Amino acid sequence: MATSNLKNSKDEKKLKGVEIPLNSDKETIENAIRYQFKYSVIGYVLATVFIMFGVFLLLFGILSPINNISIKLLGLNITVNNATPGIILFFIGSLIIFITKFSVKVKK
Repeated sequence: MATSNLKNSKDEKKLKGVEIPLNSDKETIENAIRYQFKYSVIGYVLATVFIMFGVFLLLFGILSPINNISIKLLGLNITVNNATPGIILFFIGSLIIFITKFSVKVKK
């Protein structure tokens, strides 16, 4: 049981962002913040493209359904039946925003 709890906490830390020890030098902290910011901006731009293209497909009536998609990611099992491409792209864009959100923590 203890190993599964540790494994779950490691998976959660992957989604929470960067954690830096307090005794790190200033340059390391600045680099971590800088690169995490760049990662987040790239994620937001990519997600915006996915969301806008999904909305475009929905507004202009591209309705050819996609049948039976099953996604397994980080312990989640998502099954989509009969969804339009616009909704799927919108969902993927929202997921990218959630995964790439900016978070840097300095641990004491």
